[in-house]
Amino acid sequence: MEYMEAYLGAAFSRGLSELSIKNQRSHLGRFARYLESQEIDDVASITREAIEQYIDELSWTPTPRGHPMKTETRNVRLWSIKSFCHWLVTSDRISIDPSEKVAYGRKADSLPKSILTVKEMNKLLAAPNSQEVIGFRDRVVLEFLYSTALRVNELQCLDIGDVDAIGGFVRVRHGKGNKDRVTPLGKLGCELAESYLSEIRPALLKKRDKGAKEEALILSQYGKRLGRAGIAKLIERHAKTAGIKERVTPHTFRHSCATHMLRQGANIRHLQEMLGHSRVTSTEVYTRVTITELKEIHSKFHPRGNLDEADVRKPRRKKR
Repeated sequence: MEYMEAYLGAAFSRGLSELSIKNQRSHLGRFARYLESQEIDDVASITREAIEQYIDELSWTPTPRGHPMKTETRNVRLWSIKSFCHWLVTSDRISIDPSEKVAYGRKADSLPKSILTVKEMNKLLAAPNSQEVIGFRDRVVLEFLYSTALRVNELQCLDIGDVDAIGGFVRVRHGKGNKDRVTPLGKLGCELAESYLSEIRPALLKKRDKGAKEEALILSQYGKRLGRAGIAKLIERHAKTAGIKERVTPHTFRHSCATHMLRQGANIRHLQEMLGHSRVTSTEVYTRVTITELKEIHSKFHPRGNLDEADVRKPRRKKR
């Protein structure tokens, strides 16, 4: 698409992460192919109707897994288009933004599906064999995810200088929305981090290519930065060892951490800061999780929680 690479270059210079650039290139590339199919060959010819038709087409185009594309995913694609069109206007490539009045799809706020109980989480954290180098590294990965509620990409991108085991915090650089934040690391997480940095990481670092410099905190068995897929696989493996039947992903730790903290009385504003949510409404979804569980407990244990209609005496109507 005309000007696409110039836009992505400008976005990168503003500090947008490499992952965001990669995603936007994919989103805009797909949109460009759609425009070509509609014989729209320059940015000045892009219309609001063309954008709306494209987003509508995404709603029934199956994903690689054969499912309809979710509203949230379509909104992400639309955001890329809107961002590109806005740049076209501000850089004087076009005079009117065709995406300005294109509305985002409304999505129903769904409750997080993957939330472990405290007992299940403890089993999972204890699953790795900490007597082995890789096992200890895995234990650190699991503890960091649960203690800090980091997103998997945020954990993957941590460098050794981002962890302060003495101060008890982790510095997240360029998190979602390209925002930095600091999040606490629990006492056990600090102890594990100290042992990992002094003994385990140096052992993994020896396996890297000679002369290569590696600042990554979490290393693979080859002494290089452990990727998202590697983190997901080790979680899946240890979840199976712990006997957890539900699918466990890196985001399961984030959901579980937030829910468990709210149950213990954490302030939602503090939790919002820890999770890196730009809006408190994103954090409030976890309060609905706890309310749902309270309703189930009330129904199960309250003396009148299971009364049905047959148990309730209806008032008699007076005869006229």
